[in-house]
Amino acid sequence: MLISTEPAQEADVLSLRAFLDRRIAATEQALEAQGKSIGDGHQDFAELCSRGAQRWDMLLHAGSAVGGGALADDAVLLERIALKSPWSAVVKATLGYPEDMSWQVGAVVSRPGSPAGTWH
Repeated sequence: MLISTEPAQEADVLSLRAFLDRRIAATEQALEAQGKSIGDGHQDFAELCSRGAQRWDMLLHAGSAVGGGALADDAVLLERIALKSPWSAVVKATLGYPEDMSWQVGAVVSRPGSPAGTWH
């Protein structure tokens, strides 16, 4: 377990929340255009995987590959959070300070009122 006494920057938290809201809306629109629903518990794509009704995982960013039409500012935000956050030094030290570290940013989304994930 890692506990950081240095809080995340408020601007980063607000920007990350806005980015996530845009990605959820865009994902829902794309699925609806195919006659599908993100919250039905039956979706499984490389960038999106259902955890059950109204719960899913979303890939937001993987290294230099930004999915879902993310803007350059969003990519910079995600890279900064992944590589320059207080906890990233611990990850780098654990991995032996690699010159080129592969990384991904994702979100686990759970809508209010969604059934409990009873498998863990």
